[in-house]
Amino acid sequence: MLTLAEVCEELAVSRSTFCDWRAKRRARRCIKLPNGDLRIRRSDLDHWFDDAHRAGAPGSDAHSAAAHRGRTAPAG
Repeated sequence: MLTLAEVCEELAVSRSTFCDWRAKRRARRCIKLPNGDLRIRRSDLDHWFDDAHRAGAPGSDAHSAAAHRGRTAPAG
């Protein structure tokens, strides 16, 4: 699972932007840990990105897709 910081870095958006998407129910499901931290499954992020790319969402051009697919989950 990815931290919110890892997801924001990968999507190249600020934390506040991601939180805004989440409040508007535009982000994929987050898992809230007992300590309040959020986690996102790698598979959920990949599916979300693929769905946005197929829909032609802004920022989902072929270059962005190639960059996303070339990244691996951070070690840790």
